[in-house]
Amino acid sequence: MMDYYRAYNQAHAWVDNYLIGIDELGRYQEELVDEWERHFDRMVRKLPADATEEARQQAGDDLLWQVLENVTVPIRDQYDQVFFHRGQHHCLADEALVGWHPEFVQRVEALTSQAAHA
Repeated sequence: MMDYYRAYNQAHAWVDNYLIGIDELGRYQEELVDEWERHFDRMVRKLPADATEEARQQAGDDLLWQVLENVTVPIRDQYDQVFFHRGQHHCLADEALVGWHPEFVQRVEALTSQAAHA
């Protein structure tokens, strides 16, 4: 939660003070999603078709920490603060653009479908 809060506030302060454009922040987030997709696809391919729910959750947890601990996409060359990297991933997860469970897309769709019919 702390990384999310700090990254959210940092991004808004940069935009509010014209230190970064909203388009640059958007491109950064797109790069994070692109990098996440590579890792996510690899995780899913490595899981056997008959993987247990426990194995799927463990694979998602492993992916989460693999992605959060490695800053491979800095927002700027001179700025690669880990809290910002981690927090932006949490922001993207909040928007259901990235996820950790192998079936997160299907689960989000099921939840939104239920909410729409309620």
